[in-house]
Amino acid sequence: MHDRLREAWAGAGQIVLLSGEAGIGKSRLAAQLAAEVASEPHRRLRYQCSPYHRDSVLHPFVVALGRAARLAPEDTPEAQLDKLEAVLAPARIAETAPLFASLLSIPTGDRYPPLALSAAQQRRLTLAALLDQLEALGGGSRS
Repeated sequence: MHDRLREAWAGAGQIVLLSGEAGIGKSRLAAQLAAEVASEPHRRLRYQCSPYHRDSVLHPFVVALGRAARLAPEDTPEAQLDKLEAVLAPARIAETAPLFASLLSIPTGDRYPPLALSAAQQRRLTLAALLDQLEALGGGSRS
């Protein structure tokens, strides 16, 4: 993990998948690395799967988006949209906000036109928007 970290800081994007049986220390390893780099400028993204959401492959992203936007159940849909828009990459908010709002089950009201997409189109555009968002968070840009 330290080698991947050094490569990432040298400009070569990296990803580490930490997997294994429960209780072998995956969380401890991740926490230790996080503690070691706490004083360094960086952005940490953490996505965690759940055996309770196996039928929802985007569940980790839904949870992370909701957490990043600080969405609260008592927020009005308008407030939730405001919070969502505040965490999105600014270049394409008008395109991505309706997709992410749909992913998060936030009604868009009159702010955005209804998505007139097939399920396959919406999935493809949502995945592309998620990739764009991740790249924007990492300082990259997708062509």
